[in-house]
Amino acid sequence: ALHVMAYDPASDRVVVWGGADREDSPVWTLDVASGAWEQVSLEPLPGSAWEACRAWDPASERVLLLGGEGYMTEEIAEGVTSTGIRLRDQVWALDLAAGTWVELEPLPRPMSAHGCVADPASTNIVIWDQDAVLLYDPVTGRTSVVAEDS
Repeated sequence: ALHVMAYDPASDRVVVWGGADREDSPVWTLDVASGAWEQVSLEPLPGSAWEACRAWDPASERVLLLGGEGYMTEEIAEGVTSTGIRLRDQVWALDLAAGTWVELEPLPRPMSAHGCVADPASTNIVIWDQDAVLLYDPVTGRTSVVAEDS
């Protein structure tokens, strides 16, 4: 099912979302102390995604979902759309306190099967994929290249 999971240290919860074949994948949280699971209803939804990376953003206390693959509909010509599996450049922030997913500025390119982690010394998310290490700032939406394979 290719779920996405992150730990929310502010509330001592594990957040689980996703499934490869569902546009309406629910979000579940696990209260680590009690062991209780809770399904959380959120709108809007980021759509299906797998092979995405996720990170806990301590500055905003949100789970970030970056890139991946998913079913997407694109306009390929005026009035003509195509639906299929696409690499995603989207960045979504899950705000459990507000009960919403918020779409942030996109990555500079689509990516999948990459990793990411929050940099505790800044607001940046460090992203590494097959050929580069990037810094993504979820506050400004800016991405900078730290290292690139030539």
